[in-house]
Amino acid sequence: MVVQLSLPVLANDTDRFDALIGRLTAEWGDRTEAPRHTEYAARVTRGRFDEWDGRPLTRGEQRRVESYFRAVLRRRILGGSDRSARTARERLVALSIEEDLIRSGWDAARAADEASRAVGLPASA
Repeated sequence: MVVQLSLPVLANDTDRFDALIGRLTAEWGDRTEAPRHTEYAARVTRGRFDEWDGRPLTRGEQRRVESYFRAVLRRRILGGSDRSARTARERLVALSIEEDLIRSGWDAARAADEASRAVGLPASA
């Protein structure tokens, strides 16, 4: 069985590169509970887009930075063998299930509870 694991795109109202990286790091650090891995994704993303640092970004550039950050984070977590990577994988699977349920019409709170239950996390995850 092949499963597509996608990270939801979060609301984005940050137009500066450094602020966008800070927001992504904070949000995904909280969502995955893997701050070491989100810091790594931030470093790699900063290195990739260093010429954009300090200037406003277009919407397309913001989406590109966020997509790149999420891809680095996803690869890092899926490839990690440490405890925080394993826990983060469970949380990412729950987030993916939750996103699918919300898109199919479920209430957000109910979707979060069901997704957490499905992967064996506490309902408040």
